[in-house]
Amino acid sequence: MRVQTAFGLPASGVASNAHFTLYGGIDMGQRAAAQPHGTTVDVRGTIDDPSATITVNGMAATITGTTFTAAQVPLRLGPNRLMAMATDRAGNTTTQSITVYLDLPSEPITPRGSVTVDGTVDDPLASVTVNGVPATISAGQFSATVPVISGANILTAVATDLAGNTSKASITVYVFPPLPLAAKPTVGTIGAPLPGVTGTSHLTISGTKIAGTSIWMTSNQGAPVELVPLDDATTWTTTLTLHEGDNALAIFARNAAGAASDSAQATIILDALPPVIAFTPSA
Repeated sequence: MRVQTAFGLPASGVASNAHFTLYGGIDMGQRAAAQPHGTTVDVRGTIDDPSATITVNGMAATITGTTFTAAQVPLRLGPNRLMAMATDRAGNTTTQSITVYLDLPSEPITPRGSVTVDGTVDDPLASVTVNGVPATISAGQFSATVPVISGANILTAVATDLAGNTSKASITVYVFPPLPLAAKPTVGTIGAPLPGVTGTSHLTISGTKIAGTSIWMTSNQGAPVELVPLDDATTWTTTLTLHEGDNALAIFARNAAGAASDSAQATIILDALPPVIAFTPSA
């Protein structure tokens, strides 16, 4: 069974009817770097060589008898691959891994569209549902469009033959929550206020922002330009090169995930040309 988005894009990771693994889940929109809600977990297991050393995702584990424990291994929102590596005194290594999902608390769970679930069934007279949604079947292939929510979604296909016998296959798909918008920056709130008209083509402007954002600008509806790289400061300063006439500025912030804020608008007129004097000859 495989899963793809409603737009026909495949889910990341691999899946088969024997064993399902989706390390990446489905990213229906960009993952927000500010989301995870992170946490830690203690990982425990057994080892048949008490003299070996063990790490879990690079963190050293303690060994007591044949039991090991790696304390406070960090988890991020969504799928997390936890890999234990054992090394004996001769330098031989072996690894085992599991995938653990850190799900969302109940509050942020929201509908996130749908995914298309495709697979095969070996009985052409059987019916198939996926999470209760009837699937269409053609030449042994079934397909169903199934709604999903933010967080972990277990998609279960159930096939039922004419005698009422059933079989099931499941896969877990993770859908990241919508991106939060960056907070709108301020312009001209630090240092000299913005002039409505100026005679100099180079103008230093300043403002405030939240930590973990960069500052961008579009001028006269041109392409966005990064003015200040992403940092943890809460103020920003940059020097603009103005063009003669009206300069319509839209200044906005982006967070680490690339989500943009609303724009702070300003128009500055550059008037660097002297007036032109011309005599009108008398008639």
